Amino acid sequence: MTELTQARLVRVNKVTDEVEPWLAESWDRSADGRVYTLALRHGVVFSDGQPFTADDVVFTFEAIYDKKTGSYLADSLQANGKRLAVQAVDPYTVQLTFAEPFAAGVRLLDNLPILPRHVLGPKLEAGTLADAWNLSTPPSQVVGLGPFVLARYDAGQRLIFDRNPHYFRKAGDGATLPYLDHVQIEIVRGVRAAQACCRRRPRKAGGPWPRL
Repeated sequence: MTELTQARLVRVNKVTDEVEPWLAESWDRSADGRVYTLALRHGVVFSDGQPFTADDVVFTFEAIYDKKTGSYLADSLQANGKRLAVQAVDPYTVQLTFAEPFAAGVRLLDNLPILPRHVLGPKLEAGTLADAWNLSTPPSQVVGLGPFVLARYDAGQRLIFDRNPHYFRKAGDGATLPYLDHVQIEIVRGVRAAQACCRRRPRKAGGPWPRL
């Protein structure tokens, strides 16, 4: 689900293995290889219409690194066992500092979904971020920067996603993305059921909420 509803700062192209701009449109590296300065896209908004800024990036790292969150991403966002220092230079510039030169650089950001501070900030302060998006959360409150928004969740049956009208990416010809208006994912329980289903029609299975 994260791929549908959330977006990252950069993307590693699985075909070319090149790092591509996403929410960050460009970046520079310091001479010593420790500091990366990312320029964020202007005019990007979350699915609820609120603006995306550098504060959301800083907040996302704070949320992931917070022990109460228990994020599975915390370890993957470290360089040689040391966390990154993240600061907002201005609303559209973020600076990432590594404790020492690290070959992967911004590749680390490929699996980091950017979270909305305006929605989840109070949850982090209260120490309840880990349970912020749960099965009782109305789909409209699951806010992201991805191409789709969760429109409906039928427990144990299906997830229905609608096109995010605020999605920031455009096609090469300038057309608004995504092309699809809706995506429906059927949830299949059990190995035998999944095998039978896949013989008829490939489907994905998964839970309704983004994992941190």
